[in-house]
Amino acid sequence: MGLSGKVTVLMAAYNVENYIAEAIQSILDQTYDDFTFLIINDASTDKTEDVILSFNDKRIVYKKNPINLGVGKTVHDGMDMIDSKYVVRFDADDISFPNRIETLVNYLENNLTIPIASSFFEVFGGAFPHVNLVEDPLQLRTRALFDCPVSQYIILDNHFLKRNGINYNPNLRVAEDYDLYLRVLRKADIAKVPEVLVKYR
Repeated sequence: MGLSGKVTVLMAAYNVENYIAEAIQSILDQTYDDFTFLIINDASTDKTEDVILSFNDKRIVYKKNPINLGVGKTVHDGMDMIDSKYVVRFDADDISFPNRIETLVNYLENNLTIPIASSFFEVFGGAFPHVNLVEDPLQLRTRALFDCPVSQYIILDNHFLKRNGINYNPNLRVAEDYDLYLRVLRKADIAKVPEVLVKYR
């Protein structure tokens, strides 16, 4: 039996002892608070595990890989554990704004043909190309021919992915998000919410 409920937040973590506490707290402080929070420690060698275990919140489900598997395999296995309607992905060294989950859930529930939505984000310490462009699904589809059209800070319609046999590629240690988007785009459009919802490190 997988993790159920309406929303699961999926976080993979590796050697992020200096940042993960703030990342976790930003999820626990969301205005939308009815979710399960799956944190997978990818065999960190620093104090990442100690920081995770310092949180006492019933929404947190903790798993530790016995060896380092890489982000592709870790999030692939995490998705296999989840039966929730929606999955919110988040990295372990960034910060979610308090309304992030609520905004993304509302977007998918009002756009039923869209199985993946991202958002605008701020960047710690510098600029980033194509971050906060207002682009419709057709523009995003076109740009996907040349580069990754949305950030990794997404909400996924998990039931859509399972119906279509789509998951993260477990063999990829980089660009696992871009690969997923390209396979989703064979079936449906993806979208971007024009609101800053994440601070990216």
